[in-house]
Amino acid sequence: MPLRQKMDRLSVAGQQLVEIGAASVSNARIIFMDELTVSLTPNEVENLLTMIKRLKAEGRSIVYISHRLG
Repeated sequence: MPLRQKMDRLSVAGQQLVEIGAASVSNARIIFMDELTVSLTPNEVENLLTMIKRLKAEGRSIVYISHRLG
């Protein structure tokens, strides 16, 4: 099965995690994230925030755009 078809079978959260993982293994120093939480469950948001903290601890810069003000 081609990679695109495999990605299409993932949830939105799964697709986002794959993209973040790809940025991580490519040693990207700056990672832009635009409104990632809008379609995630509360548990998925917590997982995302944990991943962002890990990337930050590795010395990467994160540009995180969100419309949530909470």
